[in-house]
Amino acid sequence: MGVRVCIASALGRAALAACGGGGGSSNNPAVTIAKAIAPNGDAQIDTVASEQFDPLRVVVTENGTGKAGATVNWSSTAAGAAVSPTSSVPDVSGVAATHWTLGTVAGAQIARATLAGAGGSPVTFAATADPGSPSAITKVAGDNQAQLLSVAFGTPSRPG
Repeated sequence: MGVRVCIASALGRAALAACGGGGGSSNNPAVTIAKAIAPNGDAQIDTVASEQFDPLRVVVTENGTGKAGATVNWSSTAAGAAVSPTSSVPDVSGVAATHWTLGTVAGAQIARATLAGAGGSPVTFAATADPGSPSAITKVAGDNQAQLLSVAFGTPSRPG
């Protein structure tokens, strides 16, 4: 049986973790956060400013078992995006969730679940916001022009 020796001295916890320790003893239990088993709300595609059908879900574990009671903080940085609630507490199986409303700009968007001190934190979720159908079409100018056949119209006048 081999013995593994790790010297942490001034490097502290970072060195201990790099040596494989510091997360599994009874004095310092390993708490981790990860995406829950699907559906977990990742990789959805929807229209800008719409609430996602599947809530974002993570699972918090301590030494491999679901952990209740920790506070998971949720955020999204996209313009006009929102998560509700902005923090949640995992249930007895370690699952925490929030609802995500996409931002107002089309394209890729990101949301995050953060658990202070946990391995795997932050957990990142992605979505694609499509622009959707236009809500209105507005005519700017160009009515009532007259011109000879095969001659181009002049520059349309623009309102004020």
